[in-house]
Amino acid sequence: MRDRLNPGWYLLLYHNVSWEESPFLWHIGGTCPPDIFRDHVQQCSQLGELVSVQDGIETIKKGPVNRPLFSFWFDDGFAGVRKYAEPILAEWKITGATSVCSRFATGTELFWRLKLSYLNSAGAAGQLRSQLHKYGCSPSDSLSEFTVTKFGPELLDAINNLFEEVASPVVQENAGSLFDTPDQLRSLHEQGWVIANHSAAHYPNRDGCADQEVLEEFEECDEFLESIIGRPSPFWVAPFGTMSPGYVEAITDKYDSKTIVLVGDKGNVPARVVSDRVWYRVSAPSNDRNGLGTSLAAASRRMSL
Repeated sequence: MRDRLNPGWYLLLYHNVSWEESPFLWHIGGTCPPDIFRDHVQQCSQLGELVSVQDGIETIKKGPVNRPLFSFWFDDGFAGVRKYAEPILAEWKITGATSVCSRFATGTELFWRLKLSYLNSAGAAGQLRSQLHKYGCSPSDSLSEFTVTKFGPELLDAINNLFEEVASPVVQENAGSLFDTPDQLRSLHEQGWVIANHSAAHYPNRDGCADQEVLEEFEECDEFLESIIGRPSPFWVAPFGTMSPGYVEAITDKYDSKTIVLVGDKGNVPARVVSDRVWYRVSAPSNDRNGLGTSLAAASRRMSL
């Protein structure tokens, strides 16, 4: 595998790392058991060099690299990352990056996708599907896909209202513990972790959405980050890993200090990272101990695309 991976910077993307299960996460996926995460880190250590995100930045700024570099990135600000992933990475003497949504961290809003998962787990998916029929949801549509592609205020209200009806106050209150608090994020920052901006509430970047709406989501989160770590984040991480080229161009033109972080499932070529101010990440197979090599090989092939 070492010979098949092109030199470059590979940012491995995870979400939650935890032993615990929750109805808020069952239908979302993306929770990686700590033993599998540890195996992934071990595999990367044998394929190239493990580096913190900060060290990766400094290395690629210097020019071409002659080996694969691996860093670890976690989206959404789940508490399991601090509890389980942080000590595992510390064994290799590196830190990672976590992308946070300000309203989740402050407890002012619960991630709407978690509400959707809970409604599925509680047997209320059919009821929600009926309410969304007037917005075009058919019996054959995946609720997960439909709610992302057709996202809007009316759809969000339907999810929120049904969740309020189905979930007890205790359940709603406990759901907030899935995310790190401002103090816990501050602690990660003090340990050398990158705390990145994942927007205020993880709403999809919808077709036709005004640029200002997108910018306001990131600006709100930047204000939060400045309040806990003393500065806004230079890294704006797109919700759901995608952002239209027009949005990317608008943001990088308006904010010369911002780098856009996407998924893309490919490694990063240093020269392009510096010139385009766009980083790509590789989605890790979160519940597959043996699939990482395949994902990295594909990311290596796509690196020059």
